[in-house]
Amino acid sequence: MSFDLTTVDKIASLRRDTIRKFRQVGLLRTLDHGARKFVRDLKNSLTSHPASRVDPFDLKHGTDTARIVSVGALDIRDNDLEHSNRYEAVVPLVFNRIMVELPIRHQDFTFVDIGCGKGRALLLASTFAFRKIVGIDISQQLIDIALHNIAVYHDGVMRCRDIEARCVDGRNFVPPPGDLVLYLNNPFDEQVMAALVDSVEQSLQVDQRKLFVVYQRPMHRAPWDRSTAFRQVHSSTRYVVYENIGS
Repeated sequence: MSFDLTTVDKIASLRRDTIRKFRQVGLLRTLDHGARKFVRDLKNSLTSHPASRVDPFDLKHGTDTARIVSVGALDIRDNDLEHSNRYEAVVPLVFNRIMVELPIRHQDFTFVDIGCGKGRALLLASTFAFRKIVGIDISQQLIDIALHNIAVYHDGVMRCRDIEARCVDGRNFVPPPGDLVLYLNNPFDEQVMAALVDSVEQSLQVDQRKLFVVYQRPMHRAPWDRSTAFRQVHSSTRYVVYENIGS
């Protein structure tokens, strides 16, 4: 199960991606972005050897988690295009280091990947002794691939096998009960992020618990920075970590 697009699909995807970029940044910057992308893709096609495109993680586990998928290629409504970001897999070394450095007993926490895409972070999280692992994504296409990856993934170092993934819009996400690690790898824009923060804050008023937010590629972190329910425990250009106050 993968994204092998036909020529017609590629044209439709390009059209939707162009609409998305236009809504985000306007005509001139869309044209500039398109020109730069064309040059970059042409250069990559001329210089990359096919063998170099094989991802070590997928090669080892028989999964499909590495290949980038543009927003336009997904089953996302046109009205939601400008708020969504493309699927891009997390680097295992970086993810594992973040999970090791979290000041938690993993077995006390549920791991939730918001915008899980094809599910690589879910599989990586399974090597830690989380109580449960949950992934959500707005795209049913990506969720179907994630479920397939979960089914075929087997690793002797897995410490959590309770993994699920389901199609949920981030704006409608209701955090499950208990202590949580919420993980985001730049899944959507600030508008959706603000709705997510509101939902999380409301859940904390009902269920007093410990909650950490791990946000990689934190391009839309402002709603978390403004929140009076959270404080930063780590901040860098690559990722930021928040924990709730008063738990």
